[in-house]
Amino acid sequence: MIGIIVTGHGNFASGLESNLNLIIGNVDNIIAIDFEKSDSPDSLESKIDNAIEKLSNCSGIILFTDLLNGTPFNVAIKKAVSNQKIRLVYGVNAAMLLELSTKMSFSDSLDDMVNEAIETGKQQIGLFTVKKSIEEDEL
Repeated sequence: MIGIIVTGHGNFASGLESNLNLIIGNVDNIIAIDFEKSDSPDSLESKIDNAIEKLSNCSGIILFTDLLNGTPFNVAIKKAVSNQKIRLVYGVNAAMLLELSTKMSFSDSLDDMVNEAIETGKQQIGLFTVKKSIEEDEL
């Protein structure tokens, strides 16, 4: 089974966890870690270390962050570089977590899951436009 850690600025991670819980219910092996104003990079690193330890029975861990080059990302880099079981993905959105949460119990291929998450995230970003009908143009 693949484990997931989500972190980001403010209550971003717990907000995504709340979103996931509302839509599909509580999912095992997903840990949300908020990086709040009162936190330091060292305290965030400690929280991530604790989450990694809780997921140590997983065949791999996907560590998601909200932004490229933010503090959560920079702290997470250390974990991904020092642990071959961890993949770091930035720019997480709700669709990515929903997709993976339904499949993480059935796959042990960490790289396949990462690629699927990124593809889903890309597919769920777009601009909705309303096309005027011919009748509206004639008014």
